[in-house]
Amino acid sequence: MNPPERRRLVDHADPSLSIVAQCRLLKIARSTLYYRPAAVSADDLALMRKRCSATLRREVIRVAVAVPRATASIHRCVFVASRSPGV
Repeated sequence: MNPPERRRLVDHADPSLSIVAQCRLLKIARSTLYYRPAAVSADDLALMRKRCSATLRREVIRVAVAVPRATASIHRCVFVASRSPGV
């Protein structure tokens, strides 16, 4: 059972077993019961999208430049090896 499922099992209204005891039995941190992730604004999402697309574009350019160089060096090695004496 994953932690979110175990957190859903905690009964806040149970008078016979405290929340501390329930968390200990379920092996979850009590602080995770009260954590609510902060909402992300539309401006922040737009900025994150912009940064991700710029990073991806830069990586694609690196790969596009690196691949021809790598294949050229492989062809050059094959060409030199095939023209060497004794081959």
